[in-house]
Amino acid sequence: MAAGVAALVAHVAVDAIGDVAIARDAYDGMEHGSRGVVLLGLLTTLVVLGLRVVAAAVGGAEGRARLRRALVAPASPLPMMVAASLASVIALVGMQSLDTLVATGVPGTLADALGGSPLLGLGVTVPLAALFGLLAWRALRCIAASRDALVRALGAMFVSSRVLPTVPATCGGVARRPLARRQSPLARRSAKRGPPVFLFA
Repeated sequence: MAAGVAALVAHVAVDAIGDVAIARDAYDGMEHGSRGVVLLGLLTTLVVLGLRVVAAAVGGAEGRARLRRALVAPASPLPMMVAASLASVIALVGMQSLDTLVATGVPGTLADALGGSPLLGLGVTVPLAALFGLLAWRALRCIAASRDALVRALGAMFVSSRVLPTVPATCGGVARRPLARRQSPLARRSAKRGPPVFLFA
């Protein structure tokens, strides 16, 4: 996630800086549809991760144990920063190569994929990716510090929402009662009338 966000931001930044910093900006004169592809991928990844967290939270003790193991941050932010930097450079090259392929029919060179200047592309992408990797590490550390309470809260919230108390059907806040069958006046008089006189003769 951090690498994808960093690559998306770096792609926009390289395009903007290249218009001023270098004479030939490889990003000029073409559509950047790869940004929409990356954004869609990030949103899809976010939704999938959210669904997996919910499924693990309501999956009983085993699911919550898996969630606790997943919410663990490394002791140092350096591994996440390095991984985000490498992945974001690869993603940036892939994004611009896709844009160039769509626009010209050929993927272009590595220098073109970095905005026309490797120094510009790497100088913008690597610091941004390292920053986003550090922010992701800090966020994961904060979540891991309260992961037990978070897992319990998620489990209780989704489990209680599935088990609802059974209440009688109501209308306007008043429980419905079965209606008594109404009798006609003739039926009521017949019910009160005594037995025929000839029975006592």
